[in-house]
Amino acid sequence: MRIIDDKTKNLYWWNRNYFYIGTLFIIGLNFLLFFVLEKGWSYQMCDPDNSWGDQLNFINLVCSFLNCFAHSSLDHVLGNMICFLVIGTFLERKYGSLPIIGLTFFVALFASLAVSANGVDVVWAGFSVVNFAFYGWILIDFLFLFKKGKKSKANIIYGAVILALIYLFMCCKNFSTFSFVWYPDDLLYNLGHYTSFLVGMILACFVNIFRLVSVKEHKSEN
Repeated sequence: MRIIDDKTKNLYWWNRNYFYIGTLFIIGLNFLLFFVLEKGWSYQMCDPDNSWGDQLNFINLVCSFLNCFAHSSLDHVLGNMICFLVIGTFLERKYGSLPIIGLTFFVALFASLAVSANGVDVVWAGFSVVNFAFYGWILIDFLFLFKKGKKSKANIIYGAVILALIYLFMCCKNFSTFSFVWYPDDLLYNLGHYTSFLVGMILACFVNIFRLVSVKEHKSEN
């Protein structure tokens, strides 16, 4: 439906927004894992005392990926899902319901691998690693909106609003009490957050550059 899809994209069955079912699926999956497997369930499958930064073997990398979907408390999962609800619906409008599911797991994989590679004795849990990667992704996506050619004012305005909300999310210290600071403290000092933020920016750069090259090649062939 054009009303819930980015009007600048060509619609096909695989890139349509099916009433944000992709975002709701990811949110539902996180809540389901939390309530069924309880808090910190990934630690029951892996050794929490193991140094993932020192031993980047297959088991530790799998555990790192699983930790993206494990949470320590109800407030923890609720806060992360509120953030993902906003950015997920924004991205699903642009990419479609099926792509946003695949993109979420893709980003979670690369972000978790980067956190494991960058951290020594880092034991973490939470979807915020994925959220921060998407924060970086959306920032780069927004900058590419100003490339040469026809620009969508609606996308620029919508993107600016989302970036403002993202900054607010990064400044939130506690979602249960709604306490804030004026600067994104976690982005500057949380290893998992700033690592995944950079990963999101890098991935978005590759994707957008690939798109630009593909479009130019297609035009030259025609």
